Amino acid sequence: MYDKRVQKGNTYAAMVIPAGSYPDSFSGNQANTGTARTSTNFKAGTMKGMRAPREIQSYPNRDIPSPEPVYGRHHMDIQTEEYREILTDKPLEHEVGVATEFYLDRPPVPLFTPRMPAKDCCKATQINDGDAELFDFDSEVEPMLNVLVEKTLEQAQMEVLEEHELAIIKQQSEEYQEVRNAELIEAQRFEAAETRVASEIARRAVQQKARKGERIAAHSKHICRVVAKKHLEGLR
Repeated sequence: MYDKRVQKGNTYAAMVIPAGSYPDSFSGNQANTGTARTSTNFKAGTMKGMRAPREIQSYPNRDIPSPEPVYGRHHMDIQTEEYREILTDKPLEHEVGVATEFYLDRPPVPLFTPRMPAKDCCKATQINDGDAELFDFDSEVEPMLNVLVEKTLEQAQMEVLEEHELAIIKQQSEEYQEVRNAELIEAQRFEAAETRVASEIARRAVQQKARKGERIAAHSKHICRVVAKKHLEGLR
């Protein structure tokens, strides 16, 4: 409790111990002697009045400036006052109103004005009396007529081929259905024959079992009758 090397109070106000006020624990025999003397005095004071020595009760003056730094180091100022920072999970928000117009500043939309046809835009073609054969309908319509006829014939041929193919598919489907029905009837006939044979075998087995039981019963009766006859011969 009274060791001056143990810091008391806050940790940011360091206690400065002047040189020579307290023996160093690493200074050889003198340090050991001083420590032993202090311990002896402390024990003596404790035994007499439970009071510590004056040099232990009086703390050194803390206004004494710090000693000069050792070689390679220097003193520096450190923040030692309490600093409190309020931590929040949401930053502060501020509402600010700005008065602006609904429409942004832009030039006005020009009015739509349809374009009127000019007076000199009409054109014409002059055909003289000798220019009657500029367009011959019979010769001009022949290529288009050939295309239309070929397309019509090709479409008709495709429809006829499709109908013929559908008829063949229908015929093959009917033939397949007939063959399938015949095979199904044949399979049912074989199944019925197998069922009849199995039932006949089961019936024969039941009859054989009954016949065997009757034979055993008759044999037992015969044996009982013979034994009874031999037993009753002496009684008569």
